[in-house]
Amino acid sequence: MQKKLTLKTNVSDLYLCRRCPRLLAKKLSGETNAWRVGLEGTSFCGKIFHDHIAAPFHRNAAKQSGLKKQREMLTVFVDNVRDRQAMRKTFFEHVYRNYFFPYLVENSQTLISEQIDTFSKIIERWGDFLIDFFLGNPGFHDEPAVFANYAFSLPPEKNMKANFTAADGTVLSVGGRFDSALLDKTTGEVLLIEYKCRKETDPTEEIAQLALYAWLIHVNTGLQPRTCVLYLEEEQPAAFFSAGVTGDVISQFSSLFDCAVHVFRTFSLGMGSIPKTDTPTLCRVCPYNEECNR
Repeated sequence: MQKKLTLKTNVSDLYLCRRCPRLLAKKLSGETNAWRVGLEGTSFCGKIFHDHIAAPFHRNAAKQSGLKKQREMLTVFVDNVRDRQAMRKTFFEHVYRNYFFPYLVENSQTLISEQIDTFSKIIERWGDFLIDFFLGNPGFHDEPAVFANYAFSLPPEKNMKANFTAADGTVLSVGGRFDSALLDKTTGEVLLIEYKCRKETDPTEEIAQLALYAWLIHVNTGLQPRTCVLYLEEEQPAAFFSAGVTGDVISQFSSLFDCAVHVFRTFSLGMGSIPKTDTPTLCRVCPYNEECNR
């Protein structure tokens, strides 16, 4: 019996393939900026916020850095169930003391005042988002400690993998690490969160990337994710998608996976054709457009 071919890929490459299969081929050829085609704007805050604030906060809440740090963090929510202002005050004191101020001390020589102000506003919007999640959920009011402990039990940056068998029998092994997730004990769902800074695209475009992570979570845990894109530099930062909407996007992934297999096979063989994007406007801003058909 002939052994099935296994190809390894990740969520970022699949998302790029969805935007344009030929951009994925360019990325495979070594073009490191292929993923940026069609995206506008930059922000110094995105990676910094994730690496120095959100990720360590969620790791501590998930007890990955010890029980003492977890208890200190969970107390912020559990001790202020009936007082939003008190919870808000305690939350920001905790975040600034443990994450924000240490980062500023270490990087004060390279930051300007506008960047510090922007970073502070981003933390404020993220904090209000978390507080709304807890205070807006009846399960938290019923059992604060149980709900809060459960909410953070899916650690961030968890490397998940799942396989998809394409129409030709090729196995596509997909890996990915999501930004963060909150488990909702009341509904039994996962709230999967993707952090973005500036709103560069329509949120309905971002759901494709989030749904890929949601698929990985569902395959690995059996839990049904709903999703949220949190635009941290916007006045109204949260764009929510229900578990049903997220599931509908996931149900359409077979064609995307088959397309990715085709790109990998065509690129490795050095012959054949790769389909163009379904978004003609992307072609007009693509620096590889003139050489695209080659």
